[in-house]
Amino acid sequence: AWTSYTPTFTNITSGAGSFFYKKIGKTGYLRGNFTAGTATAAAVIQISLPTGWTAVVATVVGAQNNNAAVGSNIVSSGTTVRVAADMAFANWGVGASIASVHFNIGGFELA
Repeated sequence: AWTSYTPTFTNITSGAGSFFYKKIGKTGYLRGNFTAGTATAAAVIQISLPTGWTAVVATVVGAQNNNAAVGSNIVSSGTTVRVAADMAFANWGVGASIASVHFNIGGFELA
């Protein structure tokens, strides 16, 4: 069963949305979406994983902003999902409007 959680956001003013996780053994699964935010730094947006979760290896994540593919990943030993402005992992510009981000992360190894 999926469990809802409220992540912490970095480099964005708002992260209203819905986020869910489930854990089977040492494998984690996430899905979520958020809307209506503004980038507060020239950086990638970071969304925290559920409390106590740390990824063992880097994981590429499928994500979209306003139906356009954007770069997203969880780094090795990471505790956040990183969402970039595009597939080349460019930083968001300060003040950039983030309209609607969706992601679905299927199976990544947890510490």
